[in-house]
This record gives sequence, C-alpha cells and structure tokens, in this order.
Amino acid sequence: MEENYIDYTLFKSRTGFDPLKFFENNKSISYEDFKSYLNSKKVKSPGKDYYERAIKHVNKELEIVKERKPVTEVVNIQDAKAEVVKPVKQQTVTKRRRGRKKKSNE
Repeated sequence: MEENYIDYTLFKSRTGFDPLKFFENNKSISYEDFKSYLNSKKVKSPGKDYYERAIKHVNKELEIVKERKPVTEVVNIQDAKAEVVKPVKQQTVTKRRRGRKKKSNE
C-alpha cells in the first residue's frame, strides 16, 4: 500500500513542510501518530531514527530558550542617588522589501 506514496523529502520540499515546527506545535506526538499523519497525506514515513533525532533537537532548543535570562542594565540616577534596574529590549531585525523599480518615461 505504501508503494503509491511519495517520498518524504519530495513532500517536504514541495509543500514547505517544516518538521521542527510540526514537532514544536505537537510536543506529545508519538512516532505512530507522526507516521499515520504522513500516511494520511500519502507520504512515506522517514523512519523512527529521523523522528527521534527531530524530537531530540526540538527538546534541546526548548531547554536553551528556558535557560536564557533577561538582560538587565543598571542605571544610576544622580537626582535620587538610587540604582534602578532597567530591562533592555532585545534588538529585532526587521526584514525590508526591496522597493519597486521606477519607470523612466523618456
């Protein structure tokens, strides 16, 4: 029955399926559930080894995020002569789109 199913790598590249995001959203999913999900989409399962590596990677990333502590900055205020702890915002990188090319009407 799995003879008619498409290959997992082909499915992943054509649909943009990201297994790491899938496992982040479904943290308690088992291998059998993952396999049945792929089979419902007519895709061959990549194997239990692949599943275990992906789950281990997602759990490792979650542990790293939990270990991070917010960065604080100590600022001296001369008027009150007291130290105030002020949280520093993380700088975010914004992606900008390239502007349209201007047409020359000559």
